[in-house]
Amino acid sequence: MSDNEDFWEDLLSHIRHKALVPVVGPELSVVSVGDTEQTLTTLIGQRLAERFQLKVSPGNLTMDEAVAAVLQKRGRDELERLYRIIYDTITELDPAPCEALRDLAAIDDLRLFVSTTPDRLLAQALSEVRFNNASGPRELSFSPNQCTSEQSRNLQPAEGSETVVLNLFGQAASTPQYAIHEEDQLEWLHALLSEGASLPDWLSNLLKRHPMLFIGCEIPDWLGRFMLRMSSNLRLSLEREQQFFFVGELPSYEPSLSKFFATYCRKTLVQHLDMKPAKFVGELRERWEQQTKLRPAPGTIGSSAGLGLESGSAPDAETIFISYMREDADAARRGLAGHHVFEARQLAAAADHLHAPAVGDREPGRVITAVLQLPKPRHQQRRRRLRSNVSDDPAHIFCPSTFF
Repeated sequence: MSDNEDFWEDLLSHIRHKALVPVVGPELSVVSVGDTEQTLTTLIGQRLAERFQLKVSPGNLTMDEAVAAVLQKRGRDELERLYRIIYDTITELDPAPCEALRDLAAIDDLRLFVSTTPDRLLAQALSEVRFNNASGPRELSFSPNQCTSEQSRNLQPAEGSETVVLNLFGQAASTPQYAIHEEDQLEWLHALLSEGASLPDWLSNLLKRHPMLFIGCEIPDWLGRFMLRMSSNLRLSLEREQQFFFVGELPSYEPSLSKFFATYCRKTLVQHLDMKPAKFVGELRERWEQQTKLRPAPGTIGSSAGLGLESGSAPDAETIFISYMREDADAARRGLAGHHVFEARQLAAAADHLHAPAVGDREPGRVITAVLQLPKPRHQQRRRRLRSNVSDDPAHIFCPSTFF
């Protein structure tokens, strides 16, 4: 099997388990201008070059490169105005999400996204594809000088299967609430390490525990090293679990960064695919759709709990409640309508007849197995393996049947 196939298999496995976190960069924010297409960052760079008459080739000038050129020409006194100019430019262009972003949004096993650009193109694509523009994903923006009310809103963990977009370097505004050059990015990352302006714990924990896919990110050497280290709980040379995937053409990455990865990280820890980001996302959607056709139905063995954005059991999960006291069983029948409630003496009397569980008229593929462990020591071992949702009483066992 080729390295590329290993890359795809690893990636699709993480997606199937709703564990992958895509980090979307500027090379995937492509907009249409007349009969041509170009990235939004180069379009902004071109507008800045024209406005400030920069003596550079505007063709491939990115936003942060153009900002650096303006500062070199005009000095830092011009910096505050640049945030407003870039915001006005994005507002005036009012670009629509490209097909690649829509393809990414269509992979609904992806629940948490990180955007490194100041626009809302990714959120707009998700709103169109997943919500038919009736609503949209939950959008979080990080900024070192974030207001208290926004910090409070961000503290609320995501619920259920909620789709979340984190704008890591802020969202475009008329004030310096977002990053427009490398020194801004450095300050944003420094703020993430501080106690005063950090990501909420629920979000930070997800980013540090799950594999990450960097798509079309322009990553300088220092930024790549720093972001990966911040995304891991261990030294990168000691990391054994979390994986990082990079997609983009090789010129997007500095050779020294690739050499750093090859020297200090395990081969399976950091994987790179040399491919155009838009083409990659199109193929990723095709492979995911093909895999989805072969996936077990929700609620059967093999289905996944996901990123941790979901909470509780599946809505249709059946529950078995075994009580060793009659009054407990009576209370359980009242509170667990539609579920299975047995008294231990009933099960004990029927133990000899449980050689083969009867499924009856239940939904195909749903199998409920009654497990009797009457001796107390084995019963206590069972309690240690299953988390109880009732009081910590040896007379109770409470477990969703999907665990079996």
